[in-house]
Amino acid sequence: MRNLTTSQKLWATLIAAWLAMLVLMFWSAWVTRNVMFEERRAKVQSQVEIALSVFDDIAKQVDKGDMTKDAGQRLAAEMVKGMRYDDGRGYFFVVDKSFTNIVHPTLPIGQSLADYKDADGRKLFVEFVDAVNRDKGRAFVDYRWAHAKTGVIENKSSFLRQFEPWGWYIGTGIYVSDINEVFVTKLLYSGLGLLLVGVPLSLLMGWVIRDLMRRLGSDPRY
Repeated sequence: MRNLTTSQKLWATLIAAWLAMLVLMFWSAWVTRNVMFEERRAKVQSQVEIALSVFDDIAKQVDKGDMTKDAGQRLAAEMVKGMRYDDGRGYFFVVDKSFTNIVHPTLPIGQSLADYKDADGRKLFVEFVDAVNRDKGRAFVDYRWAHAKTGVIENKSSFLRQFEPWGWYIGTGIYVSDINEVFVTKLLYSGLGLLLVGVPLSLLMGWVIRDLMRRLGSDPRY
């Protein structure tokens, strides 16, 4: 750095400022992505709690004798099957402790899911139940699943809770690609804002450097 001319030092300072702004932009966008991911995880947990409250209300009616257990379970399954969030993209799935499908928008109701495998060959619903049993009635499980909009296999994270009175396991999930899509959009907007502000300032700084060196006639060391 000591061997650089004054002009080179000024231009290096400008380049360093650009690098610092770029690092700050990427870091800010990444922090925002992580915050969004945690917010989405909290949201799916709250959605599962809402669905569990539906089960609990119906189970209380069954206990009081207002309906049979079979009728109550059919009603609960129908109600949860119709529940949606995130503009209809978010849905719930329910299996029992023997891995029988109770609720799912794409898989046949009543089908055994004990041998159902995901894109990586994992027995997915067995892992769901095992994870919940290990983690005291609640768990997050990461896996890969066909995206509801595109059909492309994407990374997904689902939250599951156990409804102990009936031996049911209810869950819902988030696609990591949805969060990454918002992250990329924010990054593009941040980059555009940086260009709109940084380019005029850089041009102004370049003009100042050139004008300064022209007025001095040569490097100040001489």
